[in-house]
Amino acid sequence: MLAFLMGTLVGGIVGVVTMCLLQINRLHGGDTEVGR
Repeated sequence: MLAFLMGTLVGGIVGVVTMCLLQINRLHGGDTEVGR
């Protein structure tokens, strides 16, 4: 149960960080990932 809670917490943090990085890249006009 503890492992499940830790996994959920880590997953949530990773998701938030990923969204923040995507927003920062969008604001800075980084089209490197979009052009694929």
